This record gives sequence, structure tokens and C-alpha cells, in this order.
Amino acid sequence: MFKKCANLDCKRPFDYREGQLVRFSRDKGTVRTGSSVPAVEHYWICGNCFEHYVLRPEPESIRLAPRYHPFHARAGQSYAAALGAN
Repeated sequence: MFKKCANLDCKRPFDYREGQLVRFSRDKGTVRTGSSVPAVEHYWICGNCFEHYVLRPEPESIRLAPRYHPFHARAGQSYAAALGAN
């Protein structure tokens, strides 16, 4: 069972009514367990964090990555440029 948001900086307790449940299948995890069945890991990210971040699988863990908002960027312009960064 989930206790809190997958974002380590967020302390929001699990609430099944909001946020996003994420499931990753780890084929490489089968080497660790010695099982022929792929390891499946589940995470929950709260609604507030889900608006700003996505979870990305890494070889041994997950990574919180900024969510790309296409409405911020114009055609032919980088995301950083669309936000006014130099």
C-alpha cells in the first residue's frame, strides 16, 4: 500500500481519489530476484505533483522529471526559451 506521494519532497498522504497511480515493469529486475516473472513496481504521485512532474523509470529506481507543457512552447522554440530563460 502507498503511504505518501512518490515525490520525496512532498509529504502528502496517499488518497486514491486524486493523483495518478503509475506501474513500471522491470524486466531487468528479474536478475535480482532470480524469478522468470518480471518485477512490477507501483507508485502514486499526488495531484499537485502530477501537474508539474512525471515519473520516469531508471535502471534501479524512478526519477521525477518536469512535465512538459506544450502550451508553453511555440513551434520552433525550446521549452526554456518559451519560459523566458536565456
